[in-house]
Amino acid sequence: MPRVFSGIQPSGELHIGNYLGAVQNWVTLQRHIRRCFCIVDYHAITVAYDPAALPARTRELAISLLAAGIDPNTATLFVQSAVPEHTELAWIFNTVTPIGELERQTQFKDKSGRQESVMVGLLTYPVPLQAADILLYSCRFSCPVGAGSGPAPRALPRDGSALERALRERCAVLFPSRSRC
Repeated sequence: MPRVFSGIQPSGELHIGNYLGAVQNWVTLQRHIRRCFCIVDYHAITVAYDPAALPARTRELAISLLAAGIDPNTATLFVQSAVPEHTELAWIFNTVTPIGELERQTQFKDKSGRQESVMVGLLTYPVPLQAADILLYSCRFSCPVGAGSGPAPRALPRDGSALERALRERCAVLFPSRSRC
């Protein structure tokens, strides 16, 4: 059965747009496809945020996802920062990812153009952190949610690009053979 990774940022309360755009489908699909649902709190810190509010938002989002119908008996729900391998694998990908590939990401161009001071994490997270999300769980697919998720399907392009070759050739020995999810 194919495995799919979907993440959602704890950047606010779960609202009707989240529910209709993603969560409703997650609830339905969890019965047919092996799903890894992740609260991507590391993704949430790439732009300005309230550090004191993040733990509560993360907990509230987990409760909301369970209340919306995510079933821990048929799907895996977890918090990204609780799994240190996310940042470990992201660091490895950072060391082999050409900066030009990162600077061409649409999301970086869009968000950095609207900020006076741009965080390095905004530049580096789309490929290394999202690729780590997918590969850590041996997922075939990543399902982006919302306008801020554009680069996710390109996190591991299968188009022969320099980035794909770098990640696959330089890191092949590190790709997990078993899933954690």
